Amino acid sequence: MEGLYRPFWSPWIIGELYRVLTWIWAKDHGCTAESQRTCSRASKTMMQLMVPVFTVVDPKPPWDTDAWPSLASQDPDDYPLWAAARTARAVFVVSNNTGDFPPIEAEGRHMWNGVEYVKPAVFLANIGYAGVC
Repeated sequence: MEGLYRPFWSPWIIGELYRVLTWIWAKDHGCTAESQRTCSRASKTMMQLMVPVFTVVDPKPPWDTDAWPSLASQDPDDYPLWAAARTARAVFVVSNNTGDFPPIEAEGRHMWNGVEYVKPAVFLANIGYAGVC
């Protein structure tokens, strides 16, 4: 499946990923010294797996505000995600955070300015991994 897509992320996305995964880890495993060491090792392993295949884009504020009008009220902290998508010339943004997707357009898709927001299972199906999730 190599070459089907080119994944991008940004420092903002990496920071958000770490924040969310660390809170999930702490909730599931507690905050003991041993749990913290295990979480740290798991995060470093994740980075070792992802760094070779992800391309980093690094847009800077002021953020690209040509996003859908409701983003400002939904989650203005997602402007950096939109800026990363625009900088990368992304076709898809893949996320489970559907509450911050652009509004559904006539075809039933969450799209804005040529960028479609999809859940991971939909993205995997689009690249031929149907039934994986």
